[in-house]
Amino acid sequence: MAQNLLATISLIGIFTWLPPTAAMAASIGGTSDFQDGSEQGWTNQRKTELITVQSGGQNGPDDRFLVVEATGGSGVGSKLAVYNDNDSLTGDFSAATSLNLDMMNPTASPELEMRLVFFGPNNTTSRWTSDLALTVPNDGEWRNYSFPIDEEAIVPVRGNANFQEMLGGVIRTMLRHDSGSPSAGGTVVTASLAIDNIILRGALRGDFDQNNVVDVADINLLLTEVGAGNNRTDFDLNSSGTVDQDDIRVMLNAVDILNSYVGDANLDRRFDSGDLVQVLQTGVYEDNLPMNASWESGDWNGDGDFDSGDMVFALQGGGYEQGTRPAVAVVPEPSSLTLFALGILLATGARSRRNHRGCTLVS
Repeated sequence: MAQNLLATISLIGIFTWLPPTAAMAASIGGTSDFQDGSEQGWTNQRKTELITVQSGGQNGPDDRFLVVEATGGSGVGSKLAVYNDNDSLTGDFSAATSLNLDMMNPTASPELEMRLVFFGPNNTTSRWTSDLALTVPNDGEWRNYSFPIDEEAIVPVRGNANFQEMLGGVIRTMLRHDSGSPSAGGTVVTASLAIDNIILRGALRGDFDQNNVVDVADINLLLTEVGAGNNRTDFDLNSSGTVDQDDIRVMLNAVDILNSYVGDANLDRRFDSGDLVQVLQTGVYEDNLPMNASWESGDWNGDGDFDSGDMVFALQGGGYEQGTRPAVAVVPEPSSLTLFALGILLATGARSRRNHRGCTLVS
């Protein structure tokens, strides 16, 4: 078997696949939980002392959260507002569907009407805000809230940009008390508000199970679809009309999905000997048991098995022993020496797997 695998590898053609480029996008699934003790980019203009991180949140004494205060009166700090200019909450929001967060309004504060505000594109004078405010009662209770992000929910209050222009070029994300009709400036108030677990949710590309994380479970769902041949649109990552091995390549290679290589069984963004050790130790390589392999046990081409076809498919990507994939790069071609060395490694691994079936890899 090892000799046949080596012979297969020696006949592999060299192919290069270029990943698509992607614009800078807001971080779907990124969370501000303040557990590191910092404000994590949330601030207000020239009154940073009104934005603090405190302990003793809804999950116990070690749970940290953000407190936003407003002094009322006039001038800076008179309105309850907090904003973030970090890359994770600016840029292209096209994939975002909502901003979720936990809020708690102390009994000493008045009832608050909170809105999500977007600034942009291009400058902070162009502003969009939630059409409907979310009421936060002053009862000291933590609750989860969700601001929808769509053309009906977010309305313009200043500037001439259209919704798609704004959504593709957000330069600031803000949370602000704004009572009554939506305004460009918010409402003066003397108040304090606790905020935690701010997370941007959306249609994350490749997140087939919709848990806001792209991981091995999503890859295995794609492999199942490739094998089934149903060509469901939500799995057609390259919009070709079919769900096939090209979509597997996109899933692994695309900068905005996993940014790795086909063959990266442990999803550490590298395809190297560690991946080969992992898949060979599962003991399913050419075991004559149909449809018993998954991504982490060597099924890289979507046929349900781990065999030489998976090695051919992975090596055609040119990523073996190339290190962590950069954000944008041309995939280098593996040399024939590299392929030969890999064949020796696989043959050795196969013998090791036969001699040590059932052993567990400890990283």
